Amino acid sequence: MKSWIGCGVGAALMRACIDEAKSRKSHGIWLGVWGKNERAIRFYRKWGFNPVGKQPFVLGGDRQTDLVFWLPVDTRLENNSSKERGLQ
Repeated sequence: MKSWIGCGVGAALMRACIDEAKSRKSHGIWLGVWGKNERAIRFYRKWGFNPVGKQPFVLGGDRQTDLVFWLPVDTRLENNSSKERGLQ
């Protein structure tokens, strides 16, 4: 798995998801991420996702907390800050 980190696969998949959401005229994308997955949280925030809440997630018998993120796709790619991050 680590051999794929930093190769652009995640960015390509995220770009495809955003493009698909836009083509369907979606208002935005919701996602949940384990609250302790700092690498994933940084990735999503880099793409412009903002935390909007929390929800429980049960893994086996262990109750975890997922952070809920939201990205408005109708204005996402026109955002100048995304250009500065090289995401367009």
